[in-house]
Amino acid sequence: MGARMDRTERCLNLLATLQRAEIPMTLTELTSFDGYTGDKENRRVQFERDKRVLRGAGVMIEVADVPAPSGDQMVQAYVLGDTYLPDLDLDDDERLALGAALRAVRVGDDNGVDPGARLGAADPEDVSWLAQLPAADALEPMAAARQAAAAVRFSYNDRHRRFEPWSVFTREAYWYASGYDVDAGEPRTYRIDRIQGPVTDAGPGEHPRPQGFSSGNAMPDDPLLLGTGTAIVARVLVDADHAGRVVLARPDQIVEERADGAVVLELEVRHRDAFRSWLFGYLDHAEVLAPPELRDEVVAWLTQMLEAAS
Repeated sequence: MGARMDRTERCLNLLATLQRAEIPMTLTELTSFDGYTGDKENRRVQFERDKRVLRGAGVMIEVADVPAPSGDQMVQAYVLGDTYLPDLDLDDDERLALGAALRAVRVGDDNGVDPGARLGAADPEDVSWLAQLPAADALEPMAAARQAAAAVRFSYNDRHRRFEPWSVFTREAYWYASGYDVDAGEPRTYRIDRIQGPVTDAGPGEHPRPQGFSSGNAMPDDPLLLGTGTAIVARVLVDADHAGRVVLARPDQIVEERADGAVVLELEVRHRDAFRSWLFGYLDHAEVLAPPELRDEVVAWLTQMLEAAS
């Protein structure tokens, strides 16, 4: 049963990665996140199994040939094709609930396409966006540069950068680019939505992607530990309805199991934005218990979002 749940979660992660991808992704890129284990051949076998599961569920995964990072050959990459959902046969209450859920968080900019309508969701009255996760304008040129093994220029933290992306990937609902920062003279990882202004072409790259590099080792396994500052220990309560997710994802960080099924975690946090993103995934099913300054910071953040939505 546990193995089946692991495979299901991995298939969902694979589908989410393909849905976010702006360009075809290689086998190495698609199997770099947690869930795929073992050497390259084992990961390939796991991916082929997951691909068959998704195709059997009606998800069209197409194959394309793209230049290898070295640029001297072509490799296979994968991209989502047109996928159609069957009629979900929802009743009125279910359609309203789906509509409210889809409108709680807005992803990207308003382009006139309503995914909720396609699923049969009803439009509930007086529902405001709880948060918006904007699409990053820099994503497409950054991904194109990675594909072409080229360099780009952009501003980040008010500093101009010349950067050669080796990998573009998602982690905890954010897009990142890892590669060689020419000005810094070392590899760096940047969050794409924090890039200031346009990403412009800077000619061919001069620092090839190192042997063995992957998006899986480009940054810490836990995005909460990104950055170089001093980490704090956050104590978080997750209620019984969602405790199962924590048991699967962070079993080593559970410090208390309560009689009602709720669990308490202790998390090392260095990257506050990543922590808030993780916390928001539980909506009102998680509560920051300590330290007081982090709890106050989260309360202020939620209050600001609600005021902006009202």
